[in-house]
Amino acid sequence: MTYAPRMVSGPATLVLSALLVAAAPVTALNTPLQIGTTFSVKKDVVGKLESSARALKKGDMVHQEEIIETSNESEGEFVFQDDTKLAVGPNAQITLDRFVYDPEKKDGDIIINATKGAFRFMSGSAKKTAYTIKSPVASIGVRGTVFDGYVNDEGEIAVLLMDGAVDVCNAGRECNSLDQKGYFIHVGRRGVISRAVEWNGRWLGGVGVGRAFPFVGRRLRIDPRVRFRRADLIGGRLVRGVRGVPGVRRVPGVGRTINRARPRIRAPRAPRLRR
Repeated sequence: MTYAPRMVSGPATLVLSALLVAAAPVTALNTPLQIGTTFSVKKDVVGKLESSARALKKGDMVHQEEIIETSNESEGEFVFQDDTKLAVGPNAQITLDRFVYDPEKKDGDIIINATKGAFRFMSGSAKKTAYTIKSPVASIGVRGTVFDGYVNDEGEIAVLLMDGAVDVCNAGRECNSLDQKGYFIHVGRRGVISRAVEWNGRWLGGVGVGRAFPFVGRRLRIDPRVRFRRADLIGGRLVRGVRGVPGVRRVPGVGRTINRARPRIRAPRAPRLRR
C-alpha cells in the first residue's frame, strides 16, 4: 500500500514559519557593507572584520567597520564610493568606522579612525561636513582637503597639510585651523594642541619626519601629484617657500629648495712660474 504524504498544520508550523521569515532580514543586516576598493598593495596588508582576517590584494572590496593593518614596509591605497582616497603607511592601523553616502545629495557621514601609523587622506565628492578623521587624542574635520597624518604608539598625532584646510580639535573641543600648505598641527598625548607651525623634531617621541610622513615627495597610485619634496624639510624644520610660499626660491636644475643663492668660494690659483 502506498501512503501519500500528509501536510501537517498547526501552532508548531506557524511558529517555524515565523522564525524562518524573521531570520531572513537579520542575515541581510549582518552582511558587511561594501564601501570601497583596494587600489594598490605593497607587501602585507590585512583587513580584519569581526573575527575574520584576510590578506588584501588589488581589487578587493573593503567594508564598513573593517580594520586595515600594515606591517613593516607595507602600504595600502584605497578608493571609496564617494571618491575619497586613503593611503595607509607602514605599521599602521586604520578603522573604516562608518560610511554613509547619498550620491544624489552629495551628503553622508564618513568616519575613519586612525589608531596608529602614517596615512594620507584625500576628501571625495561628499559635503565637507560629512568627514571626520579620529585619533586617540584628536579629531580632524576637513574642508576640501589633502593631508598627511601620523599617530605614534602613545596616541600623539601630527598633521601635515598638503592642500585645502583642516580643523583639528582635541578631546576638550579646543580647535585650531590649518590652512597653510606644508605646515603642521600637533596634538600631544595629554591633548595640548599647537597652532599651525613648522616641523618640530621633538614631537612624536623623536620619530623622524621621513618615517612619520613617508608619502611626501612620492607619486602614489591614488595621488600622482607631488606637492613638495623631502628636500623641502631640512634640518628638522620646514623651509618656507614651498610651491609659492614666499621666502624661498627654487634654482632650476638643482632639485632642492634654498634660502638664497650662495656664491661659490674658489681657492686662489698659484702663480705660474716662468722658465
